[in-house]
Amino acid sequence: MRFESEIVYRMPMTLNEWYIRREYEALNIKEFYKKEVRRMFDIEKIEAYYAELKAKREEAVAVALAEKDVKVAEAFELAKEELAKKVEAELVAEAEAPYKHDIELCESFLAEEKVEEVAEETEEVGGEY
Repeated sequence: MRFESEIVYRMPMTLNEWYIRREYEALNIKEFYKKEVRRMFDIEKIEAYYAELKAKREEAVAVALAEKDVKVAEAFELAKEELAKKVEAELVAEAEAPYKHDIELCESFLAEEKVEEVAEETEEVGGEY
């Protein structure tokens, strides 16, 4: 039998056959590994710990959802304040729009007048020395 198996493995095989054989060997290794790992660890303890973790997670989710209404109310108030500020800014901009250009012209004119007045005052002060 050994001779026949050597012959079978030495026969040329297609690429697909080679992939299939490698996959089969890998699956056997994985199954063997799973069995050995199960022997190394106490599966009952792991399952109990897993059940405990799931229970704690469910409890944490329930506590978090209990505080949901408070969090939603806080977020709603914050969003409401931000929206109110945005709407107020838009309303002010719309109300100021017809007067904005005229106000800017007046301010620039007054600024020029003040600069001229300051220049005149410095000339007067400079002449007294």
